[in-house]
Amino acid sequence: MIGYLRSFFNRNKKKIIVTTTIASLVYIGTRYIQDKINEFQERVEEENFAKEQIKRRFQQTQKDCYLTFLSLIPVLNEPIFQDLPVEKITNELQLKRLERQLGNGGDNNVGGSSTINSDDLSSSQSGSGIKSVNNSNSNSNSKSKTQLWSDLKIVSIARFLSAIYAQSMLLVLIHIQLNILSRKAYLATAIDLASKTQGIPIRSSLEDEEELNFKDLEAEKKFLSLTYYLISDGYKKIVKECQIKVELIFKDINVRQELTIIDFFELIKKTAVSIKVDPNEVLGFAIDGNSEKLSPLSSLDINNNALNFNGNDKFEILKNELINYFNSSETLITIDHLFIGNIERIKNSLLSDNDATTNKKKLAALLVQLTKMTPNDDTQQLQAIDELNDLSASVYSNF
Repeated sequence: MIGYLRSFFNRNKKKIIVTTTIASLVYIGTRYIQDKINEFQERVEEENFAKEQIKRRFQQTQKDCYLTFLSLIPVLNEPIFQDLPVEKITNELQLKRLERQLGNGGDNNVGGSSTINSDDLSSSQSGSGIKSVNNSNSNSNSKSKTQLWSDLKIVSIARFLSAIYAQSMLLVLIHIQLNILSRKAYLATAIDLASKTQGIPIRSSLEDEEELNFKDLEAEKKFLSLTYYLISDGYKKIVKECQIKVELIFKDINVRQELTIIDFFELIKKTAVSIKVDPNEVLGFAIDGNSEKLSPLSSLDINNNALNFNGNDKFEILKNELINYFNSSETLITIDHLFIGNIERIKNSLLSDNDATTNKKKLAALLVQLTKMTPNDDTQQLQAIDELNDLSASVYSNF
């Protein structure tokens, strides 16, 4: 039997070697291909998981942007309403009317049926710094009725445009800031995870990690404080620009002149298009990182100890990236689109009334309607604007 097997092997030695070699190669090749398929499937699953994580983080960041924006709207509106005191001028006009009624026993107000009452103008303006009639009594005789109506025309339209423009810039600023920070937080998490799974030490010690985290938090607080500059100081440049452009467009239009809502908003839109504001000035990009014009809260840690921002490279990196975005045409186009789009939405809400497109009203009456329209009534729709979403995605995905 053994001799037979030996003889068989000798006769078929070459065939057996070739067959064994081929079988081995097929087995090895099959295992290699299977391993590669498994590796590819795992990589695809990891990539899909990472994409889903990025998508969830991005969506949550946009929600955080919107909620932050809503919380800051009243804070932004208050100084604008105080600097453009429509209610104070209205009160002075009310005193002029009362004096005329007491003196002549009649009321021949400028607006006729469109008389502007202080209640009309102030009922929808919560927290706008309304002045009482008694407080304005001392100044009621300083200007004529014609001058007061002229002031009311300029101030009410300028306040309307200033609030919308400032809100548009604030919304874009918040979106860029939070998307930058969210992207960096995701990268840091991904790097830490990779270092643990791959066994690659990224930080030399726990003390170094704590120091780095402290510096990151320090820089992020100062970075976010740039929003405070817009609310506390930068808005003034917006108000000034709006007043100048409103004066140019509306100075020769009498409050008795009759206009349709469409005609009125065409003038407003013409004014809005001419408004040009430098973001570098409005957002305080040129001021020093330790300036008192930045939020005082940003210079305190959780133990109320002063933080030193001198030489904080992380803050400068964040600020420079923010500056680059605001110097890009994409960001400026987004701000303009939000600005004009908000005006269009408010116009459409007023046109919802029957015959609003053809009925003419005195400019005085239109000013009443304009003042009642708060620019933040439709903020939810701002989140759905394509340009804003595209900008946010561009910032977040700039790895």
